[in-house]
Amino acid sequence: MPKLAGLLVFTGLFSVIYYKKLLSVKEGESKKIEMIKHVLVVFIILGLLNTLTVATDENYKALVLVIIICLINIYNGRHIFKYCPNIPFQFKITQYIRMTIVIIVMAIIIKYTNEHGLLTLIYKGSTVGGGDDKGKVERELEKLRIKLSDKLPSFCPDMNKDKIDWGSLAQPSQQACINKHNEINQRLDLASNIYA
Repeated sequence: MPKLAGLLVFTGLFSVIYYKKLLSVKEGESKKIEMIKHVLVVFIILGLLNTLTVATDENYKALVLVIIICLINIYNGRHIFKYCPNIPFQFKITQYIRMTIVIIVMAIIIKYTNEHGLLTLIYKGSTVGGGDDKGKVERELEKLRIKLSDKLPSFCPDMNKDKIDWGSLAQPSQQACINKHNEINQRLDLASNIYA
Protein backbone atom coordinates (compact mmCIF):
# COMPACT_ATOMS: atom_id res chain seq x y z
CA MET A 1 0.00 0.00 0.00
CA PRO A 2 2.75 2.58 0.75
CA LYS A 3 4.26 2.02 -2.71
CA LEU A 4 0.87 2.38 -4.40
CA ALA A 5 0.12 5.53 -2.41
CA GLY A 6 3.55 6.96 -3.29
CA LEU A 7 2.99 6.16 -6.99
CA LEU A 8 -0.42 7.87 -6.97
CA VAL A 9 0.98 10.97 -5.23
CA PHE A 10 3.92 11.14 -7.66
CA THR A 11 1.59 10.69 -10.67
CA GLY A 12 -0.75 13.41 -9.42
CA LEU A 13 2.05 15.90 -8.76
CA PHE A 14 3.74 15.17 -12.08
CA SER A 15 0.42 15.58 -13.93
CA VAL A 16 -0.22 18.97 -12.32
CA ILE A 17 3.32 20.21 -13.05
CA TYR A 18 3.15 18.90 -16.62
CA TYR A 19 -0.25 20.55 -17.21
CA LYS A 20 0.75 23.93 -15.77
CA LYS A 21 4.40 24.26 -16.78
CA LEU A 22 5.29 21.87 -19.64
CA LEU A 23 2.16 21.39 -21.77
CA SER A 24 1.92 23.93 -24.56
CA VAL A 25 -0.89 24.37 -27.08
CA LYS A 26 -1.51 26.56 -30.08
CA GLU A 27 -3.91 29.45 -29.96
CA GLY A 28 -7.51 28.32 -30.15
CA GLU A 29 -6.79 24.83 -28.79
CA SER A 30 -8.06 23.58 -25.45
CA LYS A 31 -5.32 22.73 -22.98
CA LYS A 32 -7.63 20.27 -21.17
CA ILE A 33 -8.40 18.31 -24.33
CA GLU A 34 -4.67 18.19 -25.18
CA MET A 35 -3.94 16.89 -21.67
CA ILE A 36 -6.58 14.18 -22.06
CA LYS A 37 -4.95 13.12 -25.36
CA HIS A 38 -1.55 12.90 -23.66
CA VAL A 39 -2.97 10.85 -20.77
CA LEU A 40 -4.64 8.44 -23.24
CA VAL A 41 -1.35 7.99 -25.14
CA VAL A 42 0.48 7.27 -21.87
CA PHE A 43 -2.17 4.69 -20.89
CA ILE A 44 -1.93 2.98 -24.30
CA ILE A 45 1.88 2.80 -24.12
CA LEU A 46 1.78 1.54 -20.51
CA GLY A 47 -0.74 -1.12 -21.51
CA LEU A 48 1.46 -2.25 -24.39
CA LEU A 49 4.53 -2.29 -22.13
CA ASN A 50 2.61 -4.41 -19.64
CA THR A 51 1.90 -6.97 -22.36
CA LEU A 52 5.68 -7.29 -22.78
CA THR A 53 5.82 -8.34 -19.13
CA VAL A 54 3.15 -11.05 -19.34
CA ALA A 55 3.74 -12.32 -22.89
CA THR A 56 6.00 -15.31 -23.54
CA ASP A 57 6.07 -15.43 -27.36
CA GLU A 58 9.14 -13.59 -28.68
CA ASN A 59 7.45 -12.67 -31.99
CA TYR A 60 4.51 -11.09 -30.14
CA LYS A 61 6.91 -9.11 -27.94
CA ALA A 62 8.74 -7.86 -31.03
CA LEU A 63 5.42 -6.81 -32.62
CA VAL A 64 4.37 -4.90 -29.48
CA LEU A 65 7.76 -3.18 -29.37
CA VAL A 66 7.39 -2.08 -33.01
CA ILE A 67 3.90 -0.70 -32.27
CA ILE A 68 5.23 1.26 -29.26
CA ILE A 69 8.08 2.71 -31.34
CA CYS A 70 5.64 3.67 -34.13
CA LEU A 71 3.33 5.43 -31.64
CA ILE A 72 6.22 7.34 -30.05
CA ASN A 73 7.54 8.32 -33.48
CA ILE A 74 4.12 9.55 -34.62
CA TYR A 75 3.74 11.50 -31.36
CA ASN A 76 7.12 13.17 -31.91
CA GLY A 77 6.21 13.98 -35.53
CA ARG A 78 2.90 15.48 -34.39
CA HIS A 79 4.77 17.58 -31.82
CA ILE A 80 7.10 18.92 -34.54
CA PHE A 81 4.28 19.61 -37.03
CA LYS A 82 2.35 21.51 -34.37
CA TYR A 83 4.81 24.38 -34.70
CA CYS A 84 4.56 24.45 -38.49
CA PRO A 85 0.96 25.56 -39.22
CA ASN A 86 1.56 25.99 -42.97
CA ILE A 87 2.20 22.27 -43.58
CA PRO A 88 -0.84 20.66 -45.29
CA PHE A 89 -2.68 17.89 -43.44
CA GLN A 90 -2.12 15.45 -46.34
CA PHE A 91 1.66 15.93 -46.07
CA LYS A 92 1.52 15.18 -42.33
CA ILE A 93 -0.40 11.94 -42.93
CA THR A 94 2.08 10.95 -45.65
CA GLN A 95 4.98 11.50 -43.25
CA TYR A 96 3.30 9.46 -40.48
CA ILE A 97 2.79 6.57 -42.92
CA ARG A 98 6.36 6.87 -44.20
CA MET A 99 7.81 6.82 -40.65
CA THR A 100 5.74 3.76 -39.76
CA ILE A 101 6.78 1.88 -42.91
CA VAL A 102 10.48 2.65 -42.29
CA ILE A 103 10.21 1.33 -38.71
CA ILE A 104 8.39 -1.85 -39.81
CA VAL A 105 10.90 -2.56 -42.61
CA MET A 106 13.85 -2.03 -40.24
CA ALA A 107 12.21 -4.32 -37.65
CA ILE A 108 11.80 -7.07 -40.29
CA ILE A 109 15.46 -6.69 -41.36
CA ILE A 110 16.66 -6.81 -37.73
CA LYS A 111 14.51 -9.91 -37.04
CA TYR A 112 15.88 -11.69 -40.13
CA THR A 113 19.46 -10.73 -39.21
CA ASN A 114 19.00 -11.98 -35.66
CA GLU A 115 17.59 -15.33 -36.77
CA HIS A 116 19.64 -16.13 -39.88
CA GLY A 117 22.71 -13.88 -40.01
CA LEU A 118 23.32 -10.63 -41.85
CA LEU A 119 24.47 -11.86 -45.27
CA THR A 120 22.89 -15.31 -45.52
CA LEU A 121 20.87 -14.25 -48.58
CA ILE A 122 24.17 -13.83 -50.44
CA TYR A 123 26.11 -16.93 -49.41
CA LYS A 124 23.32 -19.39 -48.64
CA GLY A 125 23.77 -22.42 -50.87
CA SER A 126 27.19 -21.26 -52.08
CA THR A 127 30.25 -23.50 -51.76
CA VAL A 128 32.63 -20.57 -51.35
CA GLY A 129 34.12 -19.95 -47.90
CA GLY A 130 32.86 -22.80 -45.74
CA GLY A 131 30.02 -24.33 -47.72
CA ASP A 132 26.42 -23.75 -46.76
CA ASP A 133 27.12 -21.85 -43.56
CA LYS A 134 23.73 -21.21 -42.00
CA GLY A 135 24.83 -18.54 -39.55
CA LYS A 136 25.60 -18.84 -35.86
CA VAL A 137 22.01 -18.69 -34.61
CA GLU A 138 20.77 -21.38 -37.01
CA ARG A 139 23.74 -23.66 -36.16
CA GLU A 140 22.95 -23.35 -32.45
CA LEU A 141 19.30 -24.19 -33.13
CA GLU A 142 20.41 -27.23 -35.13
CA LYS A 143 22.59 -28.36 -32.21
CA LEU A 144 19.63 -27.99 -29.87
CA ARG A 145 17.42 -30.03 -32.24
CA ILE A 146 20.04 -32.79 -32.33
CA LYS A 147 20.32 -32.84 -28.54
CA LEU A 148 16.55 -33.03 -28.12
CA SER A 149 15.82 -35.58 -30.85
CA ASP A 150 18.82 -37.91 -30.50
CA LYS A 151 19.12 -38.63 -26.82
CA LEU A 152 20.95 -41.65 -25.52
CA PRO A 153 18.75 -44.69 -24.86
CA SER A 154 17.29 -44.77 -21.35
CA PHE A 155 19.54 -47.65 -20.24
CA CYS A 156 22.74 -45.71 -21.11
CA PRO A 157 24.53 -43.69 -18.45
CA ASP A 158 25.36 -40.04 -19.18
CA MET A 159 29.06 -40.25 -20.02
CA ASN A 160 29.64 -36.61 -19.06
CA LYS A 161 27.89 -36.66 -15.67
CA ASP A 162 27.17 -40.15 -14.37
CA LYS A 163 29.79 -42.49 -12.98
CA ILE A 164 29.84 -45.11 -15.73
CA ASP A 165 28.93 -48.57 -14.44
CA TRP A 166 29.53 -50.84 -17.39
CA GLY A 167 29.28 -53.98 -15.24
CA SER A 168 25.50 -53.67 -15.02
CA LEU A 169 25.11 -53.51 -18.83
CA ALA A 170 25.27 -56.44 -21.21
CA GLN A 171 27.92 -56.32 -23.98
CA PRO A 172 25.41 -55.42 -26.77
CA SER A 173 23.98 -52.62 -24.61
CA GLN A 174 27.46 -51.26 -23.90
CA GLN A 175 28.24 -51.17 -27.63
CA ALA A 176 24.87 -49.54 -28.41
CA CYS A 177 25.58 -46.78 -25.86
CA ILE A 178 29.07 -46.12 -27.23
CA ASN A 179 27.84 -46.06 -30.84
CA LYS A 180 24.95 -43.69 -30.05
CA HIS A 181 27.21 -41.39 -28.02
CA ASN A 182 29.71 -41.22 -30.90
CA GLU A 183 26.93 -40.58 -33.42
CA ILE A 184 25.54 -37.64 -31.41
CA ASN A 185 29.03 -36.13 -31.04
CA GLN A 186 29.69 -36.44 -34.78
CA ARG A 187 26.36 -34.83 -35.67
CA LEU A 188 27.06 -31.96 -33.25
CA ASP A 189 30.50 -31.50 -34.83
CA LEU A 190 28.93 -31.40 -38.31
CA ALA A 191 26.34 -28.87 -37.14
CA SER A 192 29.19 -26.72 -35.81
CA ASN A 193 30.98 -26.85 -39.20
CA ILE A 194 34.10 -28.36 -37.60
CA TYR A 195 34.79 -30.24 -40.84
CA ALA A 196 34.20 -27.24 -43.12
